[in-house]
Amino acid sequence: MPKKIPNRIPDTIVVGDTSALISLGLGLVLKDCLTISKIVVPKKVRQELEEMSHFYDEDGIAARVTLDLILKGQIEVLAVKNIEKVQTTITEPQV
Repeated sequence: MPKKIPNRIPDTIVVGDTSALISLGLGLVLKDCLTISKIVVPKKVRQELEEMSHFYDEDGIAARVTLDLILKGQIEVLAVKNIEKVQTTITEPQV
């Protein structure tokens, strides 16, 4: 029997991957996501966005837009306290 998909959108989405934010930015849906969910990123993602923002390609533009959302407080940046647990959660397949 297939797993039941929840009908409710999560209140908070934690994004641990810079490319996910860039993809949402390139698809012009990042701001829309903020209307239905709170987005939280680790400091490392912000650092990567800052590095990418120096490029003048589509990814650099998306990084600058995302950093602007962070600056406005629409995306929250937090410190990761237990990086080993995060890495285990990301690499282990969800059953």
